[in-house]
Amino acid sequence: MTAENRSASATEWVMQVRAFRAKKDIKSALAVCLKGLASHPRSMDLLFTYGELRIIRYNSVKKSDHLKKALISFEKLLRINPHHYMANLLAAQIYFKGRAHDRAEAKINAILKSTPNDPRAAQVKQAIQKARTKKEKAAAQEYEPESERIETEKLDGLQQVMGWVGNLEKVSSGNIERTGA
Repeated sequence: MTAENRSASATEWVMQVRAFRAKKDIKSALAVCLKGLASHPRSMDLLFTYGELRIIRYNSVKKSDHLKKALISFEKLLRINPHHYMANLLAAQIYFKGRAHDRAEAKINAILKSTPNDPRAAQVKQAIQKARTKKEKAAAQEYEPESERIETEKLDGLQQVMGWVGNLEKVSSGNIERTGA
């Protein structure tokens, strides 16, 4: 008897999803998982399994919609249990992939708060920091010519003002005192 034919528990739905997943039938696994979530929308196991299946689909077809749906599922799960290790880790990786570094780091920090020496979380945190550094360097290089132009304009303006002061000094022949300031 399948989970669809009777009022099944969330665990029974997950077992049926796993059977399809073992056969590498991800589309059917997703369909069954969605039916299970319709019956048990707050099941952490079904929410996590759905997120995993969406990641698997993304890896095979590379449509970002799958990652978005996985992330939504993980976030729902994390509202129920904010300390769910794998949901935090996978959500962090999706946020990182989407260049939402602050959100990714928040998820990693949630893991590191309870397990400070976690190697996977440390690895993702290091990747986030590396990406930020790279982004900051690129931004600095991008804005450097403009900042140099602004500095040159300031100098040109300052030289122009100093020229006016010099001209005033010549015109008034000593009536203006120059201070060291």
